[in-house]
Amino acid sequence: MSILANIGTILFIVIFFGFCIFIHEFGHLLASLWQKLHVEKFSIGFGKKIFGFTRGGVEYVVSWLPFGGYVSIPQLDPADIPKTEDGRELPVASPKARAIAAFAGPLFNILFGFLLAAVLWGIGVWRTPPASTCVVHDVPKILPLYNKEITRDDTIVAVNGIPWDKTLDDLAYDYLDLKEQLKLPPLDNLQPIEIEIKNQKGETKTIEYTPQPGLEWNAGLRKGDRIVAFNGKQLRKGYSELHEMHAYNGLPEATIQVKRAGQDDLIDIAYEQFPNPDYEDLGVPFFIATNPVALGNIIDGSPAQLAGFKPGDFILECNGQTVLTIHRFIESLQDPQLNEASIRISRNAVERTILLKLPSQDTPRTATSIGLAFNVIIRNIFKDSPAEKAGLEQNDKILKLNGTDIAEAAEFIKLVKEAGPNPIDVTVERDGNTLEFKGIVPQKSGNRHLIGVHLDDERAKVLVHLTPWEQFSEVFGQTAKTLGLLFKPLTSAISGEKTSKSQVKIKHMSGVVGISALLWGTIKNDGIRGGLSLIVLITFSLAFVNLLPFPVLDGGHILFAAIEAIIRRRLPVKLVSFLQNAFAAMLIALMLYITFNDFTRLPRFFRAFQKAAPPTLEETQQQTNEKQDGNEAENQN
Repeated sequence: MSILANIGTILFIVIFFGFCIFIHEFGHLLASLWQKLHVEKFSIGFGKKIFGFTRGGVEYVVSWLPFGGYVSIPQLDPADIPKTEDGRELPVASPKARAIAAFAGPLFNILFGFLLAAVLWGIGVWRTPPASTCVVHDVPKILPLYNKEITRDDTIVAVNGIPWDKTLDDLAYDYLDLKEQLKLPPLDNLQPIEIEIKNQKGETKTIEYTPQPGLEWNAGLRKGDRIVAFNGKQLRKGYSELHEMHAYNGLPEATIQVKRAGQDDLIDIAYEQFPNPDYEDLGVPFFIATNPVALGNIIDGSPAQLAGFKPGDFILECNGQTVLTIHRFIESLQDPQLNEASIRISRNAVERTILLKLPSQDTPRTATSIGLAFNVIIRNIFKDSPAEKAGLEQNDKILKLNGTDIAEAAEFIKLVKEAGPNPIDVTVERDGNTLEFKGIVPQKSGNRHLIGVHLDDERAKVLVHLTPWEQFSEVFGQTAKTLGLLFKPLTSAISGEKTSKSQVKIKHMSGVVGISALLWGTIKNDGIRGGLSLIVLITFSLAFVNLLPFPVLDGGHILFAAIEAIIRRRLPVKLVSFLQNAFAAMLIALMLYITFNDFTRLPRFFRAFQKAAPPTLEETQQQTNEKQDGNEAENQN
């Protein structure tokens, strides 16, 4: 990101994140003035005052730290005799007035959230297309459990004294293929193995590593399985929803329903959820899965159009075999004896089979000749590359190169290769508009010419226009699930219900530091739309959490006011004061703990951020030369 982009991101975070707090306090201010409560001060920001004025007995100030603000309302505190700053005693406010003043803060957060949600309803937000299934690409035979001794940055240089230059992930997923070569113990009798590792500094050490069985593999999950439901609930949003369902599953076991190619009946696969160290020990899957291959456009007059394919269709199976990637799908159609293909698709969550007549062998069987145009999306732009200088951007959808329709990433790579050092014209779709970039001169890297983009033609995003109520309901549901799981150890202890080892805990919460870092990453990946979507989540969540009926929070003030209204007298000041102080101490301790965890996450976050930013072409020259043309795993050009 450029310096200006970084400054813009910082300003966005400060303004919008701060405004979530400011609007909350502003709600308290207006309601307190309406109820004729005594307001001492209203501050925009925190810290030392820059300037201010007094009007109607209220001091309005602007302070140096621009992170929201605060309002001082002595009569809102039920734990003491209300007094002004100069010691003048104030009348005790009625329960109704206090409840209204307390409720106004969360209410204004909700109103602000609905306002931003209405904006997003109009402009849309990038989401992965909804999918009723997801496809398993690989399942670890042992769990890749990184720890203090072996991290993702380490390389394994030897196993059991046998030289081997890979990672723990490679060992986990290819365990059976490597079993004889590396003298590994059988899966049914796992024993400690000796691993020699090298860190990023080039230092080596030997550790004893005890493999843990891959619970998903042992339960029967296999590459090519299509997952359609989790714990009996049908998928609607594909792998992202499955990932979330695993994380929010409070039960000790997960059960997924899978469709296996060549079998009509669904298969139930149950396994214990193991804490995943890559996700702070939440119970998210270890297996690799993605949404099915999705079609972008259908070329007019093509065999695909005549067969009945439509944009947005998910390709599930071809001739009885699960489709994992576009490259493999096109490859499966190359048999000269094959005149037509039976293709299973999903359209609007309904599966059907389409017979596709294939071009004769006189015509190369490519995605273009068949008429299937996939979503070729620019996922990253290499720094200082011809693509960056020309103005191409992340999430641009490539339509044409030199006037030729682009149906898949491999086709784009091939045409750039053929162009060599000659200028090329690239046509893209951005935010619903068609843009053309002319005269992009590929840059030589080794023995190839590249323009510096990382392509993805399998996980296209679409603009989704959710109504404000849908956005509100989505955040409410997520917040309710999170709070329910946080309190589950307590409720389970009372009910005797068993819980998961990978339970959502307080350590998974984020404070100001963590949320700011998340905002930074979201804006980088999804732009302003993504940032606004996260602000909507933050402001709604702030309202829900503040309405919890605990002392110190707004919900606690409302609860005390409600009790006083029912019993028609004020609660004992000493009792309320004790509860307020106790919960205030716990809240401060909680925020310190959360902030500490946020800071411990920052190095990992920034490492991920640095990895997400693609290197310069020169930095990847050696890697690029080793790649094969059309490699579907790394569509770089």
